[in-house]
Amino acid sequence: MHSVEQRIASLAVHRHSLVTYGGMIEAGITRREIERRQECGLIVPRFRGVFAMAGAEPTYEERVLAACLATGGVASHRCAARLFGLRGFGREERVEISVPSRRATKLDGVVAHTSNLLELKEDPDGLADRLWRCCTSIKAAA
Repeated sequence: MHSVEQRIASLAVHRHSLVTYGGMIEAGITRREIERRQECGLIVPRFRGVFAMAGAEPTYEERVLAACLATGGVASHRCAARLFGLRGFGREERVEISVPSRRATKLDGVVAHTSNLLELKEDPDGLADRLWRCCTSIKAAA
């Protein structure tokens, strides 16, 4: 069996060093083990339920993904334009997300829009991962 640190790292490897509380629990990491890693500074909270690996340099992409993971929302507006690599948005610093209309959200440094077109019935972690792969593959193809 892998150590707790190895399991956390394997969750974070393709997510800009981010892990979710729910993801760690699903991976068999106990609440106490999570608390200990947070107390020791091995994982650092970004938003409620979303942590970064210690030493991970915060990036724009990490902030966007952390906001999406924390809310079950999706990158939108100017933020999505930057992630898709659209001309004129390369220096955009705002993190903008859209969340389902029934989810009010307030995150520091994040502009949240609501939409009744976003009815997310599936696991928000899975949706964020799929959207992230979509954004990065489109950007790489451009």
